Amino acid sequence: MGMGNVRYSTGVQPIGKNQERGPFKIDDRGDLVFAAGGLTGDVGFQACPGAVGGGWKIWLSGVAKPAGSEGCLPVTLRASKEDEPKKCLYSSAPA
Repeated sequence: MGMGNVRYSTGVQPIGKNQERGPFKIDDRGDLVFAAGGLTGDVGFQACPGAVGGGWKIWLSGVAKPAGSEGCLPVTLRASKEDEPKKCLYSSAPA
């Protein structure tokens, strides 16, 4: 972990060294950001190729080439209200 690697957790298991669970917030435009505060302010996200199965990994946008990744693209994570939210099942198994 580190360098802005973004993952999910169920909140049950403890976090490891150099890991955080936020703070995240929804900004005035409805975008999810990492509320870093201090000199850096809010931090957005980027998607980088190289995930298992040809997918993309989500990273914070504060590092140009996280873990040496090339070809990263800026992404916006938008929060939207659902009138009929769908349930999700998360696991701790890698995809």
